[in-house]
Amino acid sequence: MYNNLSHSGRLPYDQPIPHNIHCSKCDYNLRTLFPIFDCPECGQPISLTLQHQHLLLAPPHHLRAFRRSITLLITTIILLILFEATRYFLSLTISPIFAPNCLSTHWLNIITPTHVNKLPPSLIHFYHITPTIHLILQLAFLSAALLLIHNHPHQPHYPQRLATFRNFILFAFPFSLATYLYTHHNSTLLIFTCTSLLRLTNESLFYITLIISIRYIASLTLPYYSIQRKLTHTQSLRHIAHLLTILAVCFLPACHLTAFITTAAYHTNNFLLFDSSLVTITYIRPIFFFASITFALTALISLAIFHYNLSIHIQHQSIPKSHLLPTQLASN
Repeated sequence: MYNNLSHSGRLPYDQPIPHNIHCSKCDYNLRTLFPIFDCPECGQPISLTLQHQHLLLAPPHHLRAFRRSITLLITTIILLILFEATRYFLSLTISPIFAPNCLSTHWLNIITPTHVNKLPPSLIHFYHITPTIHLILQLAFLSAALLLIHNHPHQPHYPQRLATFRNFILFAFPFSLATYLYTHHNSTLLIFTCTSLLRLTNESLFYITLIISIRYIASLTLPYYSIQRKLTHTQSLRHIAHLLTILAVCFLPACHLTAFITTAAYHTNNFLLFDSSLVTITYIRPIFFFASITFALTALISLAIFHYNLSIHIQHQSIPKSHLLPTQLASN
């Protein structure tokens, strides 16, 4: 079992594939095929699939540490989704007119402080601690992504890429802290401009970290044992990463720019520009919010499938081969 795969996770090219390796494009099971062939289902060269890192024979203790990283990543994403949904519906309570802009609650505090003071005391308290909660959740997410790279179960094929990703995450930490520290420093339009750029950078770094984490997990493959092909994670996570990239590129700058124009128009008493930009962001921000939540939930399903397959694989590795049934031996 351990003679067909190196510690780096690469399969030999001069032997038929002895494990349940699935095509990286269509998830077809490539077992018994030679790496020089093409996938019978989609025609993609099998060699391209074998460039992925396979977790078939990674040491069990490394896989357990990696599974803990996946668990932490899933938990932080769930908490962030719940927090953003709570903050959005809280903004509806504060002011239905400005609710589409209130995914950045400190922006609402500039425009409509009187609406906030009309809330019950418990909601006012929650509203004012939302920046702190957001900072904690964002730092937890960045820590989970950093731990994911640290617990890589193989000698990586492309160590420079992982090192770049690790440095990128470390670079995102100070932006999260700076955004939190300057949340309420909006006394002048110039300061608000600087903090708006800081928030845009911080949110962009968050989305890039999420997209890279999803792409990284999509590059890892597992045997799926009794799981149906439709329950594999690779293809779905790759599509979600592409959709999140398009969403962030198209909507993220537009949301922050429109919010800045709206606030600038409010400060300069340009109410014609204020009304037009407010109408624009009223449509843009909810689309971005609900699309992000939808894609994040879809990613969670695929991550849960990966976590489940990884748990089954760890369980199979922990069972002595003499105790396995013939059908289980055939899966390994």
